[in-house]
Amino acid sequence: MDDDREGDELVQELKALANKRAAEPPPELTNEVVVNLAGLTPLQYAQQLGREAKKYRTPVKLLEKAVDAARTEIEVEKLLEPHWEVKPTDDAVDAAQLFAEMEAHILRHVVMFKDLAFVVALWIGQTWIHEHATYSPILAITSAERDSGKSTLMGIIRFLVRRSLLSVGISAAALYRSIEKWSPTFVLDECDELFADNPDLLRVVNSGWTRGQGVVRCDPETNEPTVFSTFCPKAIAGKGRKMPDTMTSRTIFIEMKRRLKGEKIDHFRHVDDAGFQRMRGQLARWAQDCGEKLGAALPVQPEGFINRTASNWTLLFAIADSLGEEAVPGHARSPSTSSAGPRWARQGCCCCKTSGRCSTAQPWVRMRRRGHISPPRLLSSA
Repeated sequence: MDDDREGDELVQELKALANKRAAEPPPELTNEVVVNLAGLTPLQYAQQLGREAKKYRTPVKLLEKAVDAARTEIEVEKLLEPHWEVKPTDDAVDAAQLFAEMEAHILRHVVMFKDLAFVVALWIGQTWIHEHATYSPILAITSAERDSGKSTLMGIIRFLVRRSLLSVGISAAALYRSIEKWSPTFVLDECDELFADNPDLLRVVNSGWTRGQGVVRCDPETNEPTVFSTFCPKAIAGKGRKMPDTMTSRTIFIEMKRRLKGEKIDHFRHVDDAGFQRMRGQLARWAQDCGEKLGAALPVQPEGFINRTASNWTLLFAIADSLGEEAVPGHARSPSTSSAGPRWARQGCCCCKTSGRCSTAQPWVRMRRRGHISPPRLLSSA
């Protein structure tokens, strides 16, 4: 009997202790606890999840969702490519010198006219201040024949733009999910037939021309609708101009020609180097100091530039004007002395005849001939 009485008393004490603990608030479930769970191995996670849920009096499914979200954030923070890690330079940047160096680097490895190389440099600069852009023109590197330097130029672009993501083709879902995860600059090669019979991809790419646009997709597990942004810089390369009209109006074309035997260039090895790293650091500093101001600029448009043509070139014109007379020599703007137009015609750059509807790089020649006087070159602030 004594043993039974003692047993009953012990049970009562345990119940009282359990009730007391139940009445006390649970320990706070902190972000550190969730992150620690996210970093466990699958076996450790399976063993620990129930314990933590019980300890913090949290439903297991709710804790699982918090861990999944933490894992996603950890993955986003991981840099996909080594060259994504960029430290802005400590010193202020001479933007005119920087863009001239990018132009020269392109011409060192690719045979093309300086005007075209400069347009590519401007587009590269735009990727670094894209957060301040309203429109995002596609840069299309095309040629009528193979071996014209398209892939080489795309390789150079890859190591100069912000967070480049190089791919040979892409699906619509991969595109908008990559934007959601990394906010990259797409560098898409071998796109000759990419948009043929691919309306879903075309819609996603076209919507990405304007800030704020996106696609709505349902989560396969919860069926909850989610909006995925499609706004990001995109450079594509392919043979010919097999592109729908709706996409053409959102595109700046750089048309290449196969180099002649007498035209000498340095072989491009498609590897990152100290020169690229230094220029990316300078571009990052330039973007910090000048991006907001350039994004708000409203540069004078050449006659006939309206609608999407004007929108495609607004930020590029703003960057170009900020570089000053050293980057855009005054003699090149004089209608009587400029040879840029005739040289461009010999290059074979396709430009439609209708004023204001050209989507090629021809507008840059018009800009240089419009007689517009650029303001003093813009230095990044000290």
